[in-house]
Amino acid sequence: MKKIILVALVVLALALVGCQQEEEGKENPFLGGTTGLRMSFVQDAPPAEVFDNDNYPFEIAIQVENVGETDVAKEDIEVKIKGLDPEEFGKTGSDFTKSPLEDLMGASKDSAGNKIDGTLTEVTISDVSYEDEIVGASIERPIVAAVCYEYATKATGDLCILEDLLADSSGVCSANEIKEVFSSGAPIQVTALTQRAAGEEKIEFDFTISNLGSVSKIYKEGSECEATRSLENKVKVEVTGLDAVTCLGMDNDGYVTLINNQKSVKCTADIDAETDYEKAITIDLMYAVSDDVTTEILVKHTE
Repeated sequence: MKKIILVALVVLALALVGCQQEEEGKENPFLGGTTGLRMSFVQDAPPAEVFDNDNYPFEIAIQVENVGETDVAKEDIEVKIKGLDPEEFGKTGSDFTKSPLEDLMGASKDSAGNKIDGTLTEVTISDVSYEDEIVGASIERPIVAAVCYEYATKATGDLCILEDLLADSSGVCSANEIKEVFSSGAPIQVTALTQRAAGEEKIEFDFTISNLGSVSKIYKEGSECEATRSLENKVKVEVTGLDAVTCLGMDNDGYVTLINNQKSVKCTADIDAETDYEKAITIDLMYAVSDDVTTEILVKHTE
């Protein structure tokens, strides 16, 4: 009886190990995450309180860090200060719109799996001062730093290529199942990938594109985040890795429109295989992102 129990325990342990390995799946080639650029006001820039009558010059400084995995050229980033009348604070409208002085390289994972941080920089507006005299003891103003930048997501997953797709009996892979998909760190993610056999030499696969950024608004690439309905929630999609891929759900220029922060795309591909193997596909997503951070400033009257 003890031997039977011991054998049963060994079988159970092996089964649990096998399940654990199966659950772990393939290694993620990306760091992941759902943020592209992260912004914050530098401490005391602006200060919490200033004075009127041009008595208290100060700085507005915004820290910008690329925590996603896409490189962004400095000319593809624009930070705009809102909430303040530029003339009241001794500036022009163009003074309140700036780009970083350097490109922002994305974060990455090296071959050993170690994280390499992305670029951290500051956008600074100097010599800001409330030039007029306020009415009363004080006034409060919001300061909003709004950023618009070009970004991209690279997603990858393995599809099953079989000599006889309808048989689906290969020990290599299955042509009819939900596949693992991995996305680089960015607000837009590919959140699902499913493959089906559509004939002896044809496969279907569909994937879901989702906006997982907590506050990110998405616009068509190159739109400068213009709040126009025709430019909102537009993502350009490119699928590579297989020949003769045809996809539905995109317009003639390759754009999809996210509805309720999601969109599904269905693709087909003709397969002519002489053996069974897995084939990686790459899904590239291109778009513009708008985010903002807010603080407040109190302007006090000086006698």
